[in-house]
Amino acid sequence: MANFIKREICFLMKNPITYVSVLLMVVIVVITVPPYLEPYAHVRTDSEPVEYDSDGDIDSGYIPTPIEEWYEVSLEEIKAGLINDVGLTIEQAESEISMMKDNAWDREKIVEYLREEYSLKGANSVFLLYEYKHATFSEMQQYLEESFKDQTFTKSFSYKYSEFLSLGSVLAAVILFVVLLSRDMKKDIYALLHTKPFMGSKYVLCKLISGASVIYMAIAVVTVVMNIIAVKTGNELGLGSNIFDVWKVVVIYNLPSIILTGCVVIFISLLFKNILPVVPAMLIYFIYSNMGADITMSGYIYILRPLGLFIRYTELFPNLSSPNGAVLNQGIICAVAVLLIFINSSLWERRRTI
Repeated sequence: MANFIKREICFLMKNPITYVSVLLMVVIVVITVPPYLEPYAHVRTDSEPVEYDSDGDIDSGYIPTPIEEWYEVSLEEIKAGLINDVGLTIEQAESEISMMKDNAWDREKIVEYLREEYSLKGANSVFLLYEYKHATFSEMQQYLEESFKDQTFTKSFSYKYSEFLSLGSVLAAVILFVVLLSRDMKKDIYALLHTKPFMGSKYVLCKLISGASVIYMAIAVVTVVMNIIAVKTGNELGLGSNIFDVWKVVVIYNLPSIILTGCVVIFISLLFKNILPVVPAMLIYFIYSNMGADITMSGYIYILRPLGLFIRYTELFPNLSSPNGAVLNQGIICAVAVLLIFINSSLWERRRTI
């Protein structure tokens, strides 16, 4: 079995497609992750006008607009809407805004009142437009210091790194497992392999271990580099760091997905005795894992999908944490992977008689 695995790994290491797939993973990480390591790179100067947006994070120099400022600028916009769209006078519009401020109405109350009283349906969109502001250096510094009082910079970074690493590593895993199986699915070779004495479980495990090992080696190298940079950045920013934060998240949330990806690719290949159905099937699986939901007050957000191959983290960088049910989902992924190993072994044995 060891010789079989060694041969398969050597085959992958000699194949240029392997390096293309690993390069794809590295490129995805290198493009998406570094902005979170430079929170001051895109801040505005004190002389520049303030800009607001409906979306933003430290990678683009944005922070959540302070509550008082958020309500102030949003209510000013709503006042303009009451004057221009509803037809109120300046005095009437100012009276309405003053009433909202005096009664300390929250966002939901304001939106509901304007909808019922003036049939104004865009109030919630106004609040969304001013939810984030382009921060100055001092504003960003204060925001980061307050946000990371009780946790390390590397903990938040580990989730964001894991998110983009998953996208790249799953794509790379699909490509590598397809390469491993494509030659075996040729009609003559497929029939010849079934005349060999080795068991189905040996074939399945060798393919799985070979493909996963190459991906794991690539993940390990990239993670070592990114972890060193993240720890160094956290210390330089004075936000704290832990050398194990990134590794813990990668082991829990990235490694099992590679095994499940391999099991699914092997299952589809053996089921159809053809590698071609793998491409549309894994594309659908990839899209499913990446799907979100349209939440009325929050807009479109990504949500955790059962058996999803990766997790998209929707919170702001300092607030990143493991979603509810994420660890359970990883446990289920491991269980399904084990089940698929048995099913794949049975499929291989059954094909001997077909």
